[in-house]
Amino acid sequence: MITQAFEDADTLNDRFKLLDSFEELLKRPIIQDELEKKHIMLIEEYKKDLKCVQRIFTEYKENVDKCDEIAPLYNNTPPISGALMWTKSLKERIRAPKDKLASVSPDIVNREEYNDAIKTYNAINDSLEKYEQEK
Repeated sequence: MITQAFEDADTLNDRFKLLDSFEELLKRPIIQDELEKKHIMLIEEYKKDLKCVQRIFTEYKENVDKCDEIAPLYNNTPPISGALMWTKSLKERIRAPKDKLASVSPDIVNREEYNDAIKTYNAINDSLEKYEQEK
């Protein structure tokens, strides 16, 4: 039942909520073995989200700099503080799942796929921090 609900969940956050709701059951060895097969799915979903954030940042950062109409800022925020709020939200969007992935299982951090995702995370986070420093 848990694995079916896991597959039916649409987003990475939904999958994490599912894992949180069955936290006590996940300690059982049989369920741990079954969910270990799903770790790759979690990592791949996280990688997709990282690429999405990277694309959003690349596409919109010029618009934010120009205070363009299609920039993802509120109309009533000053340009610099709006840009900083925007980058902070992007950083939080990629940080929270990274932390959650590491807490799902100690084995997940030893996977090569996870290490690739962390490299991508670090590159995006560095770009966001550099942009914040420029602002």
